Amino acid sequence: MRDELDRVVADGLPEAELAQVKRQVKGQVMISLESTGSRLHRLAGFALHEEPMLGLDGLLAKIDAVSREDVQRVASEYFDPRRQLELRLGPQ
Repeated sequence: MRDELDRVVADGLPEAELAQVKRQVKGQVMISLESTGSRLHRLAGFALHEEPMLGLDGLLAKIDAVSREDVQRVASEYFDPRRQLELRLGPQ
């Protein structure tokens, strides 16, 4: 697992992998908005956090705008081994 995280930090994601992740995230977003309750929850979140309303097209455009460099930058911050904890369960 550590090797894979280090690879993302060093190299980012390959374009094909990034495109696949974007498709999956966009699909999940669209499915999550199918129920009225989900839509209302999302709208309430904008109001509670005093954020501007972002429509579905705007959200999908933001997902599309994520670059390999963005992924690599965030990975280097959050996948830094100094910020990670390892927990092992089971016999020693």
